Amino acid sequence: MEYGSQKILDRIKKDITIEQIIEVLKKLKKHNIEGSATFMTGFPFETEEDLNELLNFFDKMHKINPRFKIFLCIYAPGPETELYKECIKKFGLKKINSLDEWSTFDWGYQYLQIPWIPSKKRDKLQTIAFIVQFRFGRIEENLKKIHQKLAFKFLKLLANLRWKYRFFSFPIEWRLYAYLRTRWRMTV
Repeated sequence: MEYGSQKILDRIKKDITIEQIIEVLKKLKKHNIEGSATFMTGFPFETEEDLNELLNFFDKMHKINPRFKIFLCIYAPGPETELYKECIKKFGLKKINSLDEWSTFDWGYQYLQIPWIPSKKRDKLQTIAFIVQFRFGRIEENLKKIHQKLAFKFLKLLANLRWKYRFFSFPIEWRLYAYLRTRWRMTV
């Protein structure tokens, strides 16, 4: 699905409409199918208004089908796409030239090197992505130990408060979560 605004979906050449996404959510709910989708943020042309529209769309999706899982990641251009070439030309994105370079490419950390997102905004987007996991992702299904479940309940409460007030600054609890996740070897 990738985005919650028709303007962005058209810009990234997704052959889908917001209405189609909503229809799929309704059908999944009708047939009691959970479903999930990953969305992206951090496009070079994304405005604050676009981001707010995306976050509001998540609320709308959740209202239509509360069981639907939503995941959010920070955009990193895929190889040899039109947007990849544009990012090299306009923003100085480092071009990867060989198959060997692609074979060692780390998608998980690529967003740290994206030149069009200042570090403060990158921190905000990363915080939003964590909050989306806790608010819409159903992480609790993977937790086995009582201390993990208690930590999750606390973080989910904070995520819901942050989401309600759209307060994404000072993400102290998410840094704690990152530390605990590596310590407890949790996968999310």
